[in-house]
Amino acid sequence: MNYLLVLNTGKRVESRIHKAKHLLGEKIGPFPSMNSKAHMTLMAISTSASYAEIIFDDLSEQLINFPAYAVNFLGIAAWEHQKVIYACPSQEETIALGSQLTLILSKYPGVKVFHSLREGNGTAHTTIARGLTQWQFEVAKDWLLPIPFQDSFIVKEIVILKKLNPRDPWEKLRTLKLGGN
Repeated sequence: MNYLLVLNTGKRVESRIHKAKHLLGEKIGPFPSMNSKAHMTLMAISTSASYAEIIFDDLSEQLINFPAYAVNFLGIAAWEHQKVIYACPSQEETIALGSQLTLILSKYPGVKVFHSLREGNGTAHTTIARGLTQWQFEVAKDWLLPIPFQDSFIVKEIVILKKLNPRDPWEKLRTLKLGGN
């Protein structure tokens, strides 16, 4: 089974990203991430469902030591090589959280990690548009990059999503609270 560990961006940020996606869609037509919910991916893993429960219980216990923190968005940027437009958040705490998850999960031999946000590997981000054609990407950059996107949200929990088959939609499995929540 596949699992995705994500941070929800909160209603205000989610609404702003959603609006940007749909306004962009009016300019460039549909694109793959147009209807996806705003989030920040920490990690994608694969393991058995029974083993996952043990792992997530362990993560839950250990995250008590990781305090809640604020994520501040500092603008909009693009990855040229991947044709992705994203909102740029502050990095330090989210990468530290991703590194902590990676460290904990590294002790479990039955876990395959597909993606992990951690120190030295990755950029915390919230995707606005991905899977664009070259023309869509150029129009999106010209329109979105000048927008001074500033906002914030508080990270109090990690949401675990699951899916059995690649074509299935992600389903919420559970949340893991950070310390003090």
